[in-house]
Formats: sequence, C-alpha cells, structure tokens
Amino acid sequence: MGQPRIREILASILQEYQDLEYVAADLKDLKDLSSATGDQLDILGGYVGEARQGKNDDDYREAIQLRAFLNASHGEPETIIRYVKVLTNAIDVTYLDLFPAKVLLQVVTNEAVTTEIVAKLQKIAPAGVKIILEFVQEGDVFGFDGEGGFPPAANIAGFGEEGVGNDGIGGKFFEEL
Repeated sequence: MGQPRIREILASILQEYQDLEYVAADLKDLKDLSSATGDQLDILGGYVGEARQGKNDDDYREAIQLRAFLNASHGEPETIIRYVKVLTNAIDVTYLDLFPAKVLLQVVTNEAVTTEIVAKLQKIAPAGVKIILEFVQEGDVFGFDGEGGFPPAANIAGFGEEGVGNDGIGGKFFEEL
C-alpha cells in the first residue's frame, strides 16, 4: 500500500525538476541573439552597451553583433578576419600588414558588398590603423602580380604559357584569347 504513495510523491518532485529544466532552456533561448526580438534585443543590447536608437530588430541585431566584436577585439587579426567572414559571408579572407599603420584585407566573396558593409568593416580597425579593403569574386581572375603596389590577391592569375613551366597559371582573360 505504501508504494503508490511514494510513486505519487516522486512523480510530483520530478515534475518540479522538469519544469525547472524547461525554464532554464527558455532562459538560454532568450539570450540567443539570432532569435531574440523586441525587449529581448534591448536587454542584449544593454549587455554590450549598444542603444537601439530607433533601429528595427534586424538592424539592431547587426549593431549588437558589431558592438560585441568591438568590445572583444583589441585589433587582433583573427578577430577582424572572423568579423569580416560573418559580415560578408566570405569564402576566404587574407590579412596583410602594410606599414606604416595600414592593413589590407583581401575578401573573396560572391555576395554583393554595399557601402554600408564597408563602413561597418572600417569601424573594426584598431585605433590609428587604416583598413584597405579589396573584394574579389570567387575563382581565378586575371590580374598582375602586385598590381598598384599591393600584394596580389589570393586568386589572381596572369598570363601563362604551355611548356614553359607556368602553364598552370592564367586567368579568365587568357582563357578567352
């Protein structure tokens, strides 16, 4: 006779724990920037120090993400590369120091790059450092080695001749001829 009573007590206690687990999972979801909306975004923006200033949810979500990167970054190349990849959906990013106080970011992407994206990328530069952005489409493109005094982009290919040892190079320009 005592066992049904114990089962009822245990079921009641376990249900309390299950409810707590659901609440904990909900709290975790409330802090997920990708799914947060409205007041949830306002709270997350407060955590990183980004005011809404009339932005809609999508724009505010991007501003929070930028502020979080800026707060965590001290100008480390890895942090800058990670942010560029997130913002531009880049296939590849090459980070090159150009002295004095300049950085060349070669970004290989097939996404449209707007002036708004470029402005956001300029904000991630360490103090006193100028970021020079070079956007390149995926795949080999024709160009010259070190064009304009800069190192060549990762996917630049110039002229190539068969049988001379450089037949593996040659951009789309050469292929069309």
